[in-house]
Amino acid sequence: MFSQIKTISLYRLTRQIDLVSEAAASQFLATEFFPRLPSSYSSMGWAPVLANLTERYFGERHIVRKAAEADPVYAVTLPLLVHQHEGHVMLRLVGDRAQIPPMQLKQLLASRIEEIESSQGRALKKKEREAIKDDILASLLPTAYTKRSSTYLWYHKESGLLVVFAKGKAADDALAMLRKTIGSLPAIPVAVKNPPEVTMTTWLQEATIPAGFLLEDQAELRSAMQHGGIARFKQQDLMTDEVKNHLVKDKLVTKLALNWGDTLSFVLSDDLSITSMKWSDELMEKNDDINDEDPLARLDADIALLAGEMSRFVPALIDALGGEEQAPM
Repeated sequence: MFSQIKTISLYRLTRQIDLVSEAAASQFLATEFFPRLPSSYSSMGWAPVLANLTERYFGERHIVRKAAEADPVYAVTLPLLVHQHEGHVMLRLVGDRAQIPPMQLKQLLASRIEEIESSQGRALKKKEREAIKDDILASLLPTAYTKRSSTYLWYHKESGLLVVFAKGKAADDALAMLRKTIGSLPAIPVAVKNPPEVTMTTWLQEATIPAGFLLEDQAELRSAMQHGGIARFKQQDLMTDEVKNHLVKDKLVTKLALNWGDTLSFVLSDDLSITSMKWSDELMEKNDDINDEDPLARLDADIALLAGEMSRFVPALIDALGGEEQAPM
């Protein structure tokens, strides 16, 4: 589980949300994930955090759902799509997307358009070209390779923090799907009192890394001027005069590699996204004593361990950056 966590985005909920009631369970089941159909381009939905998404699994799921629809007594066999552990909630959003090579589509489209324009003796209109493209896509979908991805989310009701284990479009898609599932999602990106780039710059200028954190050997410095330069350092001592000279001139720290509690190495960006996460071997080996013959038990234990670490790391990072701009719920 830990090896899959490389990137996270932080959000604050302005009010509590219900993810664990019977009503919420029904909402998640209504948007459960199933593989894309041969005629569809993509599919997205929720899946059990612990499930191994094999063909056999989905076959059994179809049978169980049909049985539950016919007789509510079978509903007790429906999977739990919301994983709970001592106030922590883990979700897993799964997506299928057909992979159609752009060059293949371009060549087929050009060939088809040329053929039609030649036979009809006229140039095709934009709408006609788009319709042809749609037809070609539909013909390619049944045999197209399917790329499957999982995005995990962690919610801690007590703190009101929501973490998406992704960034950019993947994080946006996860939030949009959660909002669609439960009806509303009062989530905003975590904002700190002071600009992160100013705080990180001060850390390097004054050599004042907050307690519990250690400076590593990677940074990105960008000029505060509109068309200024960018300086990137990797595997280098960041306390040298070379680095400080950039800061004295006009640059701010926009990315900085840090270590938290000898447990997690990561790169913090000025948008508060966290990338290049690497957990310590000691942490990843904590559950090695669990019987290898029960991989689900090991995964369940890893999820509990991950949730505990996140509940300590995220508040510590926010405090290190000067505290949150918006007060917790």
